Amino acid sequence: MGVYPIGDVIQKSRISSHMTQEALSEGICSVETLSRIENGKQAPSRLILNELMKRLGKSSIRFVPALPSNNLNIQNLKRELSKAIAHERYAKAEHLFRQLSFYIQKSDIRGYQYWLRTKAVIDFHTGKLSIHDYISKLYYALQLTITNPGLENIPNLSLTRSEVIIFLNIANAYGQLKDYKTAIKLLKQLDFFYVQTRMDCYEKNYGRILVLTNLSIWLSRANELEKTIEICNKGIQLSIKTDCGNFLDRLLYNKALAIFQLNQLDSNKKKTCLQMLQQAYYISLQLNHVTMQMYIQNYIRMNIL
Repeated sequence: MGVYPIGDVIQKSRISSHMTQEALSEGICSVETLSRIENGKQAPSRLILNELMKRLGKSSIRFVPALPSNNLNIQNLKRELSKAIAHERYAKAEHLFRQLSFYIQKSDIRGYQYWLRTKAVIDFHTGKLSIHDYISKLYYALQLTITNPGLENIPNLSLTRSEVIIFLNIANAYGQLKDYKTAIKLLKQLDFFYVQTRMDCYEKNYGRILVLTNLSIWLSRANELEKTIEICNKGIQLSIKTDCGNFLDRLLYNKALAIFQLNQLDSNKKKTCLQMLQQAYYISLQLNHVTMQMYIQNYIRMNIL
């Protein structure tokens, strides 16, 4: 979940709805009060927040701290399910998903959105969904919480981490369709969202590094190798600066591959690539990224040695 100043949420929602402060505040609070709320100088009461969000066509429930779940089974299942999907162990993921389904209720919008997204991911990767149906189901999940999830609206939204992940899944699906232009545009919009949005520092850094990692993949596939290296450098620098190294092995791997493709005949560059891949491999060992370890080993064996 993203953590945002409530004033930013209200202001962005108002602007995206093409509504003036006068129109939004009428009958709820004074224009001056709304202005102070949007600027972070005053916290709205629960009543005012509910009325403002109702007029904006949103639920205030999305923008208050969620109580931690007392059901450890749900948290543990989600954690193990995420690991299984990340490591491409879809048989295990299906088993865990069936267990999780007993706890999910449609009345819990966030939980149901997570359920829909996870089911779509598993069904697609086990051959039960075509890629076009996969994209449709992901958009359907987004529309539970976002009225208009179009590309151009992304920077104006207040996205939860779950919503960002769904957008990432959609971008990667377009990439697999070789529609690199759409994939790259979507990811650039997500990056811009993180750059210009005020939110919890860890959420912002983690989310942006994740977006940059995926962006570097599709820039490379589109043969935009110089841009790939540039984006990898941004992600690597941000990872080191913020001590958020979850994707550092993938960023180093993507950068090494781009450098190698640009300089295949340069022996010095080849040596640099090998060193970078070895560094990525050692980091993947520390992070227990088994799939990444296999990618690196295979690439070194087939292209470097």
